[in-house]
Amino acid sequence: RTRKRFVLIVFRGAAPIAREVRKLGDPCVHLDMEKLPHCDITDHAVLGTVVGWIRSREMSAVFLATPAVTFGQSALRSSTYPTGVPDLAGAEWKVVSRYNCVAKAAAQLWTAATDASTPVIEMNLAQSHLWGLGSRIAVKRHPCTSEVALDFCSFGGLCRGRTRLVAN
Repeated sequence: RTRKRFVLIVFRGAAPIAREVRKLGDPCVHLDMEKLPHCDITDHAVLGTVVGWIRSREMSAVFLATPAVTFGQSALRSSTYPTGVPDLAGAEWKVVSRYNCVAKAAAQLWTAATDASTPVIEMNLAQSHLWGLGSRIAVKRHPCTSEVALDFCSFGGLCRGRTRLVAN
């Protein structure tokens, strides 16, 4: 008997997607580091475990709903400085630094999935400064990558601006 592979969904805000995957009858693991601190992929042990799952080809797909917490804030980032504007200090630097680490960990999951020939999708605001990070520019330039920007309100969701989906 063949064991069914599961869908990995990482980050908060993706619970509705996890519910829909489960409705389709597919096993799903949803890692929400905001609600479940032991699922924090910036922790090297957690990241190593998740990368191991991906490399073992236990995943049928990986979905990354990378938090837009600071990537949409022009006071903290810009197209010139997607990792944070100069002269950030204190609490602002701490939160920008934290989400730079989150973005770096998500990029490692993307790479692991691509290396394992596993479909991966990342979602963030269409105008997010996340897409200006070197890791995301490289992903978007890959010939097997496609992207689409859409308004989720067209599908019954709340309109919070356009969302970009990038997939391998």
